[in-house]
Amino acid sequence: MDDEIRNTYFDDSNNVCFKELPLEEYVPLAPTGSRVVEPSQLELEDRIKRLERQLKLNATPDGIELQQIEKKFVLEKFDRKQNNPTEWLHRFEEECNRNQIITDSLKIQALNFYLIGPAKDWYDTIIRKIGLFASWTSWKDSFLNVFVDKGWSIVKKAFNFKFLGGSLVDYALAKEKLCLDVEPNGSEISRINLIVVGLPSEAQEKLDRELITSLDELYTELRKLEGTFQRKKTENPSRPRLNDTHTAMLNKRLESQPKNESQRKPCSFCASLGFKNRYHSVAEYQNHTMNTRRDAMRAHAT
Repeated sequence: MDDEIRNTYFDDSNNVCFKELPLEEYVPLAPTGSRVVEPSQLELEDRIKRLERQLKLNATPDGIELQQIEKKFVLEKFDRKQNNPTEWLHRFEEECNRNQIITDSLKIQALNFYLIGPAKDWYDTIIRKIGLFASWTSWKDSFLNVFVDKGWSIVKKAFNFKFLGGSLVDYALAKEKLCLDVEPNGSEISRINLIVVGLPSEAQEKLDRELITSLDELYTELRKLEGTFQRKKTENPSRPRLNDTHTAMLNKRLESQPKNESQRKPCSFCASLGFKNRYHSVAEYQNHTMNTRRDAMRAHAT
């Protein structure tokens, strides 16, 4: 063993260490009565290489701890309800390349910092199935098979998403994100058309299709229109609110009713029979009398 290796892996007291960290020395057990065979230099070098490979798993090529990667990645944590799995995983791989996380094992370990909820449960399950040292391709395929929505719900949500109120720009941003989730490689004109179609007719009429050729131009026009459109909605509502309509109906009904007891008149039929101060409509008394006579005639007929 040359001096360079000895200085790297042994301290001044001849104890085995690495980067000033003491290491437990491996002593092979020999059967009783037999002679302990010291490892050869080749065996020691092989063990050192295995130890180096193990230590490299916990650091990037630049010596950055994996725990620090979470601060360096420009990436939100994956939430299956909020993120498109294919698009999110593509961004994760781009961040790995940007931070020089190249090996499969490092990518798999870094992935653990950006999963929450059910995705975190998936990670804990898959690491028990195929392990930390499986290929990144195997992990990637499993991730996409579990979380990619192969139905039409995401497509229907993107195409049926319409402006219902609030900010026009906020609506356009949300609509564009949904369109990108469905068609990451779709054209910019296609996204412009889908955004405009979801706007109210009053807003569509103020947008010139020939002049809007990019999303930046569309957002500029929407910002100009937003104040006028919201002010118009406030000052001239297209239809009365439900509460206003209901209040008007109640007021009309109250106006049609007698306001005090002096305006009410007693029933003339009851007064002629000696029952005074009975307040109900004459029609109600007549209907009651007719029903009573009809019931009596039916009783006699049977």
